[in-house]
Amino acid sequence: MKVEIDTKLCKAYANCTFEAPEIFEVDDATGKAHILDDGSLDQRRDEIERAVDGCPVGAIILTE
Repeated sequence: MKVEIDTKLCKAYANCTFEAPEIFEVDDATGKAHILDDGSLDQRRDEIERAVDGCPVGAIILTE
């Protein structure tokens, strides 16, 4: 599984940080979300899928 954030789409609504706080964070400097920990993505699939669904601009891309 691979998770990416389209930073051109990200508007820092931070919904992803509520759904998966150990995976996503909004950077204060850039105002864009980024991935904190990509070592445990497979174990956190449910949280990541909720973050994908909760992103109002569709900036999180989940691929196999």
